[in-house]
Amino acid sequence: MNLATWSIRNPIPSILLFILLSIAGLRGFQQLSVQSMPDLDLPTITVKLTQPGAAPAQLETEVARKVEDSIANVAGIKHIRTAIRDGLVTITVEFVLEKAVSDALIETKDAVDQVRTNLPGSLQQPVISAVNVIGAPMLTYAVSSTSMNEETLSWFVDNQLAKAVMAVPGVGRYERLGGVTREVRVEVDPVRLASLGVTATDVSHALRQVQQQSSGGRGNLGEDEQTVRTLATVRQQNWPHCLLP
Repeated sequence: MNLATWSIRNPIPSILLFILLSIAGLRGFQQLSVQSMPDLDLPTITVKLTQPGAAPAQLETEVARKVEDSIANVAGIKHIRTAIRDGLVTITVEFVLEKAVSDALIETKDAVDQVRTNLPGSLQQPVISAVNVIGAPMLTYAVSSTSMNEETLSWFVDNQLAKAVMAVPGVGRYERLGGVTREVRVEVDPVRLASLGVTATDVSHALRQVQQQSSGGRGNLGEDEQTVRTLATVRQQNWPHCLLP
């Protein structure tokens, strides 16, 4: 008599065993720990090639194309992206997930070394490194508006949108990229500065003293201990007319 025949003739033990296994599986699934920010190890390599004073067109023909053609022969490449600016070429090589990061790094270095002798002599030593995604943004959203200018939209994102996003359970950090940062720009008149014997450094030091917040220690008020801070300390200067709006 096999197990199937015995189960058909005695259904109650089989049903109880099935129910117990189902309950144990559901209980184990509920207690299964889930890491909110898992450690990702994506096989992505960056290659930075620096040649001071070189124009982008020169770097494209003499550096970028040669290095790209050599790296393209490496097995397991998914995407190759190249960014060129004055004096700097940045090549980002993305491999398939099955590719080990250590192998991708070694093979990319070997590919760059193969064409190193064909690159300009003034090119600095290439910097090849693996991309570390720990701490990188998990989600990125673009915000635009037809009724707000750049300043108003930046303030809306910082003041209202940030509060709504940080109120969502599980959000650890929020950061705005781009937009406008509030600041005060002060332009000075060099002729006025020279006539008054004042330097731009003196102006910078004076602006730092216009408004400050500094700790003043602690003090006892009744039975309670209170912290003391110095706010908005203003120091009048004798040469405000040298600053132009």
